[in-house]
Amino acid sequence: MANKSRPKKAKAPYRKYVGGIGYVTTAYGKFQTSDDEYEDEGNKYYHSDQEETYIDGTEDRPSSSYKGKSYKNKMKKKKKLNTNTLTIDQKQAKENTKENNHGIRNIHFQRSFLPNELYYKIILYATTKHSPNNEDSSDSEKGLDPKFLYVCKEWYIMYLPILYSSPYLNSKNFNKFMVTMDINKKTPALGDKSIKLNELVLKLDLSTIVQSGRNSFVSKLLRRCNKSLTEFIAPQTSFGYAPLISLKSCHNLQRLDLSLVSETVDLDKLFQAIIGFEHLKELFFPRCSINCDLILLSQNNGNIWPRNVKYLKLSGSVTNDFIMNCDFPRSLQKLELAYCPLLNELSIYKILSQIGDNLETLIFQYPMPSLQANSLDFMFKYTGSRLKTVQIVVDYCSKWLFQDEDTIIPCLETIYLQCSGSLGQAFKIHPDDLTVAIMENRIPCLKNLYVSCKLGWDMNSDDVEDLLNVLEDQGGHMYITY
Repeated sequence: MANKSRPKKAKAPYRKYVGGIGYVTTAYGKFQTSDDEYEDEGNKYYHSDQEETYIDGTEDRPSSSYKGKSYKNKMKKKKKLNTNTLTIDQKQAKENTKENNHGIRNIHFQRSFLPNELYYKIILYATTKHSPNNEDSSDSEKGLDPKFLYVCKEWYIMYLPILYSSPYLNSKNFNKFMVTMDINKKTPALGDKSIKLNELVLKLDLSTIVQSGRNSFVSKLLRRCNKSLTEFIAPQTSFGYAPLISLKSCHNLQRLDLSLVSETVDLDKLFQAIIGFEHLKELFFPRCSINCDLILLSQNNGNIWPRNVKYLKLSGSVTNDFIMNCDFPRSLQKLELAYCPLLNELSIYKILSQIGDNLETLIFQYPMPSLQANSLDFMFKYTGSRLKTVQIVVDYCSKWLFQDEDTIIPCLETIYLQCSGSLGQAFKIHPDDLTVAIMENRIPCLKNLYVSCKLGWDMNSDDVEDLLNVLEDQGGHMYITY
């Protein structure tokens, strides 16, 4: 048995780290009785400006060589000396340090009590302003900020689909985006599943890609994003055979814009690629194209269009024979004709006779070289009562466009009068032509009239003033475009 009467061995004090307090000096004895004394699970702590003293409650007092009273007096003198030597700035700095450390510990243990759905709404609101689709934001502000990914894991999972749904691509980051779209790159697991990054891409806008938009790159990108892609805008360079083949696998595509492609596109291959797209609603033809083979039309009985197309923009080398032999989809609600050098007025009236009853918007763009100076004078006879917006080029119509007494357009709300500015175009349509049409209730719902400054109307004349008064009587306005 151990000799219990033997005095305990004295041990030198040493520094020890205590959770929530920091480094303290341990001493095996109760030597202080200051006001800063506090206990924790049977152990005692003594606080001073110089250091914190920790007394282990499991140990007994040290040997009699340490006199409690003399030790206490020495510590008081030392504490007083250290306090007197500190300046006011040093004391304030120490107090600020303690407050900051205490605040950091509190922040570390704070939890978020807001649901993730509310955070998701906040993220959507914050990213709307800097979205690439926002026209109000400048070019330097476009593109979503990836700093939201660093907040926490939940924010990373919520923000990642937003970031990749509509990436803002240019020539600088296009190659890096191609690397990121690698098939083996995966996002963090969501539940039991892991989603690939290429499945998050909904819109691909390559309109800013010029030199980097090779056919192989575009084809590879379409293959990687084919499952979820709903909108695709082709680059300005080319859209050749390989991208057309890859386009066939994008079955969920809703908008296909090839209007910026500068090189020739084979319409035969294009129709073969998109004929099975049931979700396609907007189709923009390329500016340059090869004539479509009429044999393909005969094999499909003229039905080469996707079923649910609502917005069609015709441009390029579309021939009169092609228009006469194909059947346009009845679902079309918006038609735009822009630079179709081979189409004459018979082809245009053939299109309007098929789909004019369903059209809500009809747009003509300059130039249309095959049209005459009065080719569009009878266009309103082929349009139905659903027409709400029309854009007319004054070069291809005359005053008889609005002077036909038998033509009534009940739902027409907006008219755009465009002009090329060529000689002899300023007097083709007079303000009185529109004034008489409005007063005779042939355009009863007209609210907005946009007139090009190239039309040459004198805005201070009585004729324009009469037109303004008639428009204001039915709640309309007139605007000048430049």
